Amino acid sequence: MKKMLSVQKIILSLSLATSMLGATTAATPASGIQAGATARQTTKRQSSTIQENDELTWISTDNGVGIEVKMRGKVQFNEDYTDILSISDGGWVRIKDDRKGPARRLEITPTSGGGFERSYRVNGESRPYDEDAGRWLATVLLDAVRQGGFDASNRVKKIFSQRGAAGVLEEISLLRSDYVKGLYFKGLFKATTLDSASVQRVLREVTREMSSDYEKAQVLMAIAGTYLNDDATRTAYLDAVGTVKSDYERGRVLSALLKNPDLNNKILTHTLKTAAAISSDYEKAQLLMKMGEGKMRDNGVRLAYLETAGSIDSSYERARVLLALLGRNDLEQEATLLVVKSAMNISSDYEKARVLIQVAEMYASDEKVRTALTDAARTIDSSYERGRVLSATHK
Repeated sequence: MKKMLSVQKIILSLSLATSMLGATTAATPASGIQAGATARQTTKRQSSTIQENDELTWISTDNGVGIEVKMRGKVQFNEDYTDILSISDGGWVRIKDDRKGPARRLEITPTSGGGFERSYRVNGESRPYDEDAGRWLATVLLDAVRQGGFDASNRVKKIFSQRGAAGVLEEISLLRSDYVKGLYFKGLFKATTLDSASVQRVLREVTREMSSDYEKAQVLMAIAGTYLNDDATRTAYLDAVGTVKSDYERGRVLSALLKNPDLNNKILTHTLKTAAAISSDYEKAQLLMKMGEGKMRDNGVRLAYLETAGSIDSSYERARVLLALLGRNDLEQEATLLVVKSAMNISSDYEKARVLIQVAEMYASDEKVRTALTDAARTIDSSYERGRVLSATHK
């Protein structure tokens, strides 16, 4: 069955020099290329996939020597990706291979009769395109497909139809680039509807196979909108989120989870515990602010929220989070007292006063809350701010 190359929008985080001599460090992404695509890089091996306009490029080098495959337009492969069947008008395929053996160059362009012309050179000399050239091309194409992510969506569908989800996961284990692994994981979710047990298995494989926080987050967010329909899957999802080290990416993934309208109190509490590991006060506060706006009627969830808020060092960010919770206007006494206690640990007198005054205006009629507010006011060094709090408390 013929497969059409579907050129994907590819985000680039590590770009290589386009020279076949390679580079030892990542270059600044070129203009017009979105930042973020993953390339697995070591001191010896570098690999990147880049799309710019309608051109798709895969470059792989080892110790500065490697291969470059570039394609423009729509390219049709044969069934086993060992040859090219057709190229759209104006398109082409260009290959430079300086790996072990002779230096090879191949350019394939379409002809007016519906076929195409192959220009093949070995060590700079023109050669006929023979069986040896065909065997070489077959190896190059499979590398470009497997390691460069060419035609990933169609290839995942084909593997799934032949060997199921297990076959796709087996193929993913053979890939080096986290970016390409991500394409295959996301392609698997689009190729079929997986049951809960299969989704949980895939989530475990995501954490095992992928090291890039960005690419892992991309996969997890793709799952969040479709497959988190039961507690077992949501728990496995949160376990996977726990392996994301980047504060920004972890926050993004948890935010995607919170869009699910059917999260129960157990999952919300688990989400808050996962959020507590975010070290950035800003990112943690952003997530808690979103949670504060959502469903948090359970007192246990609110207590978990306040415990996580207590891990925020920034006076401004902690105040923002506590004020967001107070804005719900439905706190029970225990949660209100914990808000006051958390506010007492705010170092800024101004921010502390902001929170305590808000509590006073809403809950000072409760004797225990009023007593707690009075005690908290004594921790304010500024006479002006302390007076404001006491005045609001004892109106």
